[in-house]
Amino acid sequence: MRLFLSLLFFLIVQHLFGQNDLFIGAWESHLPNKEGLAITQNEEKVFYASRFGLITINKLDLSREFLDKVDGLSDVGISQLAYNEANDLLILAYKNGKIDLIDGPDIIYISDLFTNGNISGSREINAIETIGDFAYFSTDFGLVQYNLTDQSFGFTCFTDVIVNDVISQGDNLYMSTEDGLFFFDLSSNLNPSDFNTWYKYGEADGLEVLYEGRSLNILDGQLYFATADKVYKLNDSIFELAYGFEDGEIRFISNYNDSLLIGSYELSENNVDLYTMGENEIHLIPENCSSSTNYALQDQHGVLWLADDFANLRYIEEGECKILYAKGPFSFKVSEMALVDGDLFAVSGGVTDNFTNDYVQDGFYVLNQEGKWKNRHLANTSFLKDNELVNLFTIAKHPTEPIVMIGSFYNGLIEYNVEKDSFFLHDQYNSTLQASVGDGNRTRISGLAYDNEGNLWVSNHLASKPLAVYTKDKEWISFEIPQTSKLAAIAIDHSNRKWILVEGLSGGVLVFDEGDGFDTPNSTVLLSKSNSEIEAEKSFSVEADREGSIWLGSRVGPVAFNCGANVFDFECLGDRRLVTQDGIPAVLLATEDVRTMAFDGANRMWVGTTNGIFVLSPDTKDQIYQYTVENSPLFDNSIVDLLYDGDSGVMYIATNKGIMAIRSEATDANRTHSSNVYAFPNPVEPTYHGPIAIRGLAEDANVKITDVNGLLVYETTALGGQAIWDGNDYLGNQASSGVYLVFSATTDTFQDIDTHVTKILIVR
Repeated sequence: MRLFLSLLFFLIVQHLFGQNDLFIGAWESHLPNKEGLAITQNEEKVFYASRFGLITINKLDLSREFLDKVDGLSDVGISQLAYNEANDLLILAYKNGKIDLIDGPDIIYISDLFTNGNISGSREINAIETIGDFAYFSTDFGLVQYNLTDQSFGFTCFTDVIVNDVISQGDNLYMSTEDGLFFFDLSSNLNPSDFNTWYKYGEADGLEVLYEGRSLNILDGQLYFATADKVYKLNDSIFELAYGFEDGEIRFISNYNDSLLIGSYELSENNVDLYTMGENEIHLIPENCSSSTNYALQDQHGVLWLADDFANLRYIEEGECKILYAKGPFSFKVSEMALVDGDLFAVSGGVTDNFTNDYVQDGFYVLNQEGKWKNRHLANTSFLKDNELVNLFTIAKHPTEPIVMIGSFYNGLIEYNVEKDSFFLHDQYNSTLQASVGDGNRTRISGLAYDNEGNLWVSNHLASKPLAVYTKDKEWISFEIPQTSKLAAIAIDHSNRKWILVEGLSGGVLVFDEGDGFDTPNSTVLLSKSNSEIEAEKSFSVEADREGSIWLGSRVGPVAFNCGANVFDFECLGDRRLVTQDGIPAVLLATEDVRTMAFDGANRMWVGTTNGIFVLSPDTKDQIYQYTVENSPLFDNSIVDLLYDGDSGVMYIATNKGIMAIRSEATDANRTHSSNVYAFPNPVEPTYHGPIAIRGLAEDANVKITDVNGLLVYETTALGGQAIWDGNDYLGNQASSGVYLVFSATTDTFQDIDTHVTKILIVR
């Protein structure tokens, strides 16, 4: 028996080699971990805080680990971090006041500052000082002491001014604020919570009358203090000027080669220079490794690590600038996504809710099936730079050719050949696309969609002929639209009609039908608040579901249209679906601001709002899930775009803070089983207790799971082409070790029954 199980194990592992290993219900992050906002270290590792997570670098082999909210951090938006040697703790602080303590594999979330009702205004933590069992947090509202041993707060000193830094020396505590430098003796009988008990250094102590306190550091037992443009050294209770910058603004001070390291933002050069300062002299570090350093520290091997806003992770070793390339998209900014032969494309946007230009230069990003990102932006792609292709707003994949079309809301339509890695620009000079009325230099593209025949439909925002088509024969035609020129996103129904979002107040949706050909009279109708069930003054999205219905996402929920040709006879008013809440009929998501929608392989509706994601049953009567920042790894409740990959069942999610994904229970399906039906994970290891997916099934197939003796263990219906088993039998008991047979059969009564059998190995 052992030999049989081992052989079966080998066959299953071989069968699954290369399959996506994201489990059902599991989340994945795709964040631009390319910049360091803060940095700290212990003996073995360097820790970077990016805007979105934590990057850990092994000092010896330079291997990297990435940790973010999906992996258990409490949030995104780290502002500072520090390592406490006494307790072997890494402390992460967030802009909103949240704190994480990382203790080996454990992450301890400290919510007190985030939830404290006595704190008004910003709760951002600007610096962390750790000494022994204590941590001191410099915040926008004051200074906070925290005991790391018993995980409790000590004193809180409310200052009414921003605290930029804090440092301790024995019982002496120094607090650098926007209003100057303050001192407190912890061995005194005074109350550190009372800001009036702190001594402020002034003119009598060698400082100026009015000054802003910045960074603090201790070198060789002496305190160094930086204002905006000067560095002072405390000598026998008097501050002596060590160095002043005429054209610089000091960002930080730290240690380097037994001297003081100063990071100074040079106003005339618009970059940060690094200086070392010894006795009465200062030297510029000549290595041009970074131009925007936020902090720098030296490790025990003499390596200078730089936390900076520049792309990728940088360090200086033996006088040479070296780079560790970070994974992820170039930017967190996303307006729309598309799938191209399994690769994820995302464009960076740059258009406000009111359809004005935001001049975003981040280009587009591509995630291939091996999990590697390729980023194309103005800094590394001459075609984008030379044509000033900013505000890349919308994207569509050609249905049969390796072509991706990308619409710029600034300068035309990009045709990108994926195989040849080549670009071509369609604009007002070589097509029927037109410049915006009143702005002759701008060709604004605001919506793209391919129809059932392979023609590309284009919203040409504010043009005199605002709807254009690039035919399958490579010809351009533009149409006058009498109702409006403010066209945006496009969805196409099963009858090949174009449903086009109309931007602006009372905009609604325009329906367009070109008739029997492009040379015949076309039909248009504008559905809005005045003549339909649309109740919102503003709508943001339009999508077609798998059954052919069109959905409009508005500020007061979604509206469905399932009209046929009646739409042009003004007989299609739309449908605001009703649901029952606590026994009372209510309009579906009537209080939600719907920004995007997507439909999975089971035609379940995923609704992206400014309040997270709602997942609804195909008839929209049942809410299956609601994902928010409070109950899931979701980065942000404001959802920008949703994109479903029917092959894998992965739903890609673009939020205001970056891209993430979740693997759903549904996949796309055909009427019959695929040639590659398999279970995942398989084998089911003893440590795994999540759902088991059976993939490649016929659409809505009936699935029965039995043991090897034929005893029925579980029965279900596939969601699209995928069925889910929780690993339990009918009695709710965990299935024991062994081989289980999966019998699947089609349920379509209009065709011959198609069946399939596969196996699942469970190891307990």
